Amino acid sequence: MKWLTFEIASKPGFRLNLIDVIFIFIIFGISFLIYSYIGDYGKLYFIPLYVGFTFFLFCNVFRLTNKLEAIWHIPFSIILIYSLYYSIDILWILIIYISVPIKIALIIYRIRSDEYIGIFSKIGDVVCQEGVTTKEIQEDYI
Repeated sequence: MKWLTFEIASKPGFRLNLIDVIFIFIIFGISFLIYSYIGDYGKLYFIPLYVGFTFFLFCNVFRLTNKLEAIWHIPFSIILIYSLYYSIDILWILIIYISVPIKIALIIYRIRSDEYIGIFSKIGDVVCQEGVTTKEIQEDYI
């Protein structure tokens, strides 16, 4: 596990560095503060945990690209704003029925793509080079 924090990690597999660990603690802190101030209202303290967990999956486990992340976070943001403005009661229903399926579909799409370098990637410890797909690396090394 490399702890260099601002280096682009192109090595396939699970990724974790010091910034990620700090981010996890900050997310837990934010959730605790939200719970401390507004209590159990709408389970809003779960929002930072849910978003943090999702981005941890996207960035560190399945290694989605920024464009794919946007496909998830734009609808999620719309759901959150709509629910906060109109009715907090429907927030988690919308997240479960809209946001979670989008997240699962994006992860499946990424795993099946030629450029997949996330956890359980078939290319092992071969370092990905810029502009080279994992399929090309697999053909060269496997």
